[in-house]
Amino acid sequence: LWNYGRSSNPNQQAAVMLYVHSLMGDGAPGEVDPSAIGPSVEALFAKISRESTRLHGPYRIDAAIPGGLKVGAPATGTVRIIAASGAPVPGVVVELDATGASGVPARVRTDAKGVATVRFTPTAADGVTIEARSESIASTLPRVFTPTTTAAARNGQRLAAAASQRVSATATQVSSKATISISTTAFPAKVLVGQANRDRVRVSGLPDGRKTTITAKIFGPFRSKAEIRCDATPASEATFTVSKSGTVGSPVARLARPGWYTYQLVIAGDANFAPVTTPCAVPAE
Repeated sequence: LWNYGRSSNPNQQAAVMLYVHSLMGDGAPGEVDPSAIGPSVEALFAKISRESTRLHGPYRIDAAIPGGLKVGAPATGTVRIIAASGAPVPGVVVELDATGASGVPARVRTDAKGVATVRFTPTAADGVTIEARSESIASTLPRVFTPTTTAAARNGQRLAAAASQRVSATATQVSSKATISISTTAFPAKVLVGQANRDRVRVSGLPDGRKTTITAKIFGPFRSKAEIRCDATPASEATFTVSKSGTVGSPVARLARPGWYTYQLVIAGDANFAPVTTPCAVPAE
């Protein structure tokens, strides 16, 4: 009734009427016979019967989010509308709401196999939640009207009409913190006392638009490379902010004493980003 009954096609109307009455069992012998009206109605009747058997309700939504999510790393989930038989239902529009993720479409449609894919990017380490709600689909039971006036009640015929319902489900999955990678090169490699120096910083793994603060520490001076350590008070320290992966320069530093120095970069981390500290005394630093 819901999927085929709302039609202006006479053959389809006839096929739906015959199918409904075949379920009601109120037809006289031979009266509900689709072959009597022609091959088009007979084919539609067979299709309606086949799909109704396989795809009728009660329905439920199966929403799945994969494990191993990481903030900033694209992922794909799935949504299916499951019929009472366990078969996924094709062609159903599903509305979506999400928290802890970006890029989630407002609605998706299940494909010919009954599956809709949902692409998204986790934005928070406390987890991703996707709520899925079907648009109107066939009700588990149609509306059936019985006659109330005396003459009609004596005849006993009933009227069946389509009815709709909506089903919903929520899927939740934990995300891990994003891991940002940093590699650096000090330039120039040799400077005169008081000459400008900075670090060329290459950042990867930072989602576009997500800002993070990097602290550039310079330790020194040391008499030799073998003596370099990064556990004392820095000779220089400055912070700068990046909002996407790529190569940036740290703030300019001017060192007043001769000797060996090393850069060390630190990201403190937060609820969504893991902390990062570059190793001490990397030759390029």
